[in-house]
Amino acid sequence: MKHMNWDDIRLFLALSRSDNIRDAANRSGVSYSTVSRRIDAFEHSLSVRLFDRFSTGFVLTASGEELLELAEKMEEQVLEADRRIFGQETTLAGQIKLSMVDAMATDLLMPDLTEFTKLYPEIALEIDIGYSTADLSRREADLALRFAHNPPEDLLGRKLVSCGIAPYATQNYIDLHNLKTEPTGGQWIGYKLGDKIPDWVCKSPFPKLPFTGQILSMNVQKEACKSGMGIAMLPCFTADPDPVLIRIGPVTTSPRFDLWLLKHTDMRSNARVRVLSDFLIERIKRHRALLTGARP
Repeated sequence: MKHMNWDDIRLFLALSRSDNIRDAANRSGVSYSTVSRRIDAFEHSLSVRLFDRFSTGFVLTASGEELLELAEKMEEQVLEADRRIFGQETTLAGQIKLSMVDAMATDLLMPDLTEFTKLYPEIALEIDIGYSTADLSRREADLALRFAHNPPEDLLGRKLVSCGIAPYATQNYIDLHNLKTEPTGGQWIGYKLGDKIPDWVCKSPFPKLPFTGQILSMNVQKEACKSGMGIAMLPCFTADPDPVLIRIGPVTTSPRFDLWLLKHTDMRSNARVRVLSDFLIERIKRHRALLTGARP
């Protein structure tokens, strides 16, 4: 039996968490055929079957379950070593990954981030856009700007500002729908979990308007609102600067839009993480009036 190597373990973990080769390949950044070939070779080298193959996907065997427990411990050690080594880097050169939602990047911070790259030309800034929280323990990102109530206990978090949100619509939409009467023919657009009407709709000036569609992206919500699909509850920092949108209700902070800057505890000494953290904190302070909705 050959000695196990980390690349084989990594693909084994990806497949055990995905149930099918295509998802495992996407997780691992390799081709479908590579995962299939390497898993077959891995099983052959161990002289044991790790997965049962079914038309619905891959299922761990008893031997696979046993290896999974050991593999996850190996992964934790590898990830911890990676974080600690990266966390001790003192040079302002090399890659750093920042995670945030799309609107924060496109509608607020892009000029600032551009300036950062000019101030530190040897730092390769990678911007990761997404609404699922990046796993900082796995170094899916080195820093994250996230809307949250409280950060996880294993992360260092700093609350930067409570962002204001308000309902918005276009002037044309307001003219077509008398929002102060019932029924108006108007509707909410946005995102909700399940069939329950969101609490913020009930507490808004338009609690009886129907809720339609499912749009997770803030940028797409804004564009849908601008096109006349409906009214939307949007962060003031993304809607107030847009001349097409009109604020049609008071600013609120419910649902909670507390903006946090998050990093793993192992990242506290990394020079690139520190300099980007300080830069973002200072720039968010500059944008405070826009973020809170104090500037109409």
